[in-house]
Amino acid sequence: MNAADMVGVPEFMPEYKGEKRFLKDGQVIDLGGRQLEVVFTPGHTPGSTTFVDKENGYGFSGDSFGSGNLLVFTTLRTEVGTCNLMSAYMGKYGINKLFPRPLLRRQRRDKEARGGHRHAVLGRAHGQAQGRKGRQADARP
Repeated sequence: MNAADMVGVPEFMPEYKGEKRFLKDGQVIDLGGRQLEVVFTPGHTPGSTTFVDKENGYGFSGDSFGSGNLLVFTTLRTEVGTCNLMSAYMGKYGINKLFPRPLLRRQRRDKEARGGHRHAVLGRAHGQAQGRKGRQADARP
């Protein structure tokens, strides 16, 4: 985890008592045949992190980039600066794609398809977006 996101641990993980290991910007994680570089990309949260596979030319950006509307818990200045830095990084290393966090969206979509709690999920997400200090910004051009 990025140490900058420790501020959210008491709120989002109040029961967690395990060991916390902190990532370092530029750290390389060896997955056995694939290496991912840790790139700190603050904006969505202070500790937003992107994991880049330089060899294959893509990265995993979580909620940092590419997921449509973006809830910003830092400042728009931070987000714009991060976008500029990441754009330069991508150009320098030939990174062609960033994949956002699809898993939760897919789980939500599957639940909706089965007639699940669509309105409860949307209402809860809207309430969280309005009730926290974050500001919603449209990330689309």
